[in-house]
Amino acid sequence: MATELTFDKHFEASVFETIIRIVGGFMSAYDLSGDEMFVGKCEQLVTRLAPAFNTPTGVPYNIVNLRTGHAKNPAWTAQASTLAEFGTQQLEFVALSHATGDSKYAEMSEHIIKVSDQGEMNE
Repeated sequence: MATELTFDKHFEASVFETIIRIVGGFMSAYDLSGDEMFVGKCEQLVTRLAPAFNTPTGVPYNIVNLRTGHAKNPAWTAQASTLAEFGTQQLEFVALSHATGDSKYAEMSEHIIKVSDQGEMNE
């Protein structure tokens, strides 16, 4: 059952891939069904992804361990964050804020846009 689904896994997840596939999937399933369980699971997963946003600029790291919260950027990016992820994060996090009534998710993604607009990205 979906209610038994847990994200407490010792697994290094790609923040971008998890947002576009899982968070986006949960939000789509919620939009189609109206079942609040999908929003709850989405919140649980985003809570596991949130440590990736604890960076000096707020621009998230690309990888986060879902159990420990240890976040990093991969070697192939020379330990830098990538810009290609912003639009999708904003879309899904704003949708989650709308569904929950909690603005913190939208604020996480909006902060990235503000930082990039100000040219403060040194990650």
